[in-house]
Amino acid sequence: PLNALVTYISNCLGEDELAATYTLLAMVSRVYERRVGLLLGAFPINLIGPNAAAACSIIQSVGETFFERHRTIPLNLAALNATPLMPRKDLSRDCLLAAPLQLADHTVLIVDETSLQDGQLQGIGVKNLAALTAVLEAQTLAYDYQFQDVELQTDLPLICCSSTATPDPDLHQEQALHGPVGVVEEEPAVLPAALFEHLELPMNGVVFDTEEPPHTLGLCCDAGVVAKRSVLRIPCEVPLTGTPMLRTPHSECMEWRHWIPQCRLAEYHVPDDIRESIESDIQQNPFPATSPMMTHHPLHLVLSAARWLSVLKGEHTLSMCTWHEAKALEAARVARVAQRLPPPAAQP
Repeated sequence: PLNALVTYISNCLGEDELAATYTLLAMVSRVYERRVGLLLGAFPINLIGPNAAAACSIIQSVGETFFERHRTIPLNLAALNATPLMPRKDLSRDCLLAAPLQLADHTVLIVDETSLQDGQLQGIGVKNLAALTAVLEAQTLAYDYQFQDVELQTDLPLICCSSTATPDPDLHQEQALHGPVGVVEEEPAVLPAALFEHLELPMNGVVFDTEEPPHTLGLCCDAGVVAKRSVLRIPCEVPLTGTPMLRTPHSECMEWRHWIPQCRLAEYHVPDDIRESIESDIQQNPFPATSPMMTHHPLHLVLSAARWLSVLKGEHTLSMCTWHEAKALEAARVARVAQRLPPPAAQP
């Protein structure tokens, strides 16, 4: 099922197999261990590019089709400043008011930054941004009981869609204090730089449009599990190799829908011989130095990717083959980020 599902999502994302694979890994991930300053298993990603708005719509359709629980949060100034995202106590009625981030574990959380504009964050907006930051970085959510906050653990797979580059740390700090700040040609992201530095994934050159598309790709099931259809315009340099209209039988949709949660909770371990082989591989091919903005070593990211690749392949133990597949995925992502980043300025 893994190859079929990756192909399915890839076709809907304009033949972007790398984005499809990372999207699936993020959706199936969960926190399996918490250590001081480190979440093991968490695998948030950020899909960026001018086509991110259409990609976000497609990912929402994927969530509707294959996951029992999913939630999309539009990240724009009006929404951030309007309603609290965290639960809060109503003292007059002596009850706890529900909020968008009050979600059951394993709910796929999709954050849509594509409609973000310049403006000022108000008091509620600053608290909402802090709540999203806590979910992203620590998988915790503070419940507002007026006189004190009660912090509870969460486990929400997170995918962010934005049309922006990695924010500068100084710019991000200014955003956190004063709200979004405009930059040349691109709108800045407001979620922490750690997400963008860890798993930023520029999408390929596919252009999404809704006017006279040469091909239509739909998240469609014969039994009408998903009625929503997304259309894409495919430029000539990225030819469409899949079937123009993707229709998946209802039985196959249901098979994937039941198979994914089983993968998330499957048993998994790393044998001692594989652990030794990985240590030897890292010594011979060390990971490159990380940016000061990174809080996790790339090894943790590759190990998480290898874990979720393994369980999606039906393997309960890590193999060197899957380890090398995970390293290749990360190398491809890093290379794509490097292609998008501007060259460093010359030293005076």
